[in-house]
Amino acid sequence: MTGFLQSYGTPAIAINAITCIDRSAKLNTARGSGTYRKVHYTRGENGDFFEFYASDVDALMKRPVQLLPAEQGAQLVYVGTHDPEPWITRTPLIAWALCFDGSIRPVTPAGVDDDTTEPAVGWWVQMADGSLHAAVGCFDVSRVDDEAALLEMAKPHCPQPKEEATTAEVNA
Repeated sequence: MTGFLQSYGTPAIAINAITCIDRSAKLNTARGSGTYRKVHYTRGENGDFFEFYASDVDALMKRPVQLLPAEQGAQLVYVGTHDPEPWITRTPLIAWALCFDGSIRPVTPAGVDDDTTEPAVGWWVQMADGSLHAAVGCFDVSRVDDEAALLEMAKPHCPQPKEEATTAEVNA
């Protein structure tokens, strides 16, 4: 894979020179406080490392190494549970990305993971046969057979409207 990794204030490193990424390191450095990741790379005969912003390393992890076409008719489905009734939006799924970190992520016309920094908890993949498969931690279920069942399962996760106090209760 060709490409470079660069953060503010660091030189660009060729991706094929990276030997190890310490994603657990959260450092406070001379560059200021914040969350950084150590990226080890080869430079000539010596190994060396730079500290990159965590967000830059996380973006590298989502970078596709290979794309595999999605089945025609497959869609990325988002179940919204922010309103009293659940709702659904759909986006065509055009490919699957095998990413730098080894994960397989959905690709829409907007990009890998629908071009979001964090995948939504309510993401499902609807296959051409209509079956829905959980993409990211959805309601502790990995598959449902139709949209109606998905909406029913989402209802308990929606906020319930507060009941209005009656005039008698207010005056009491």
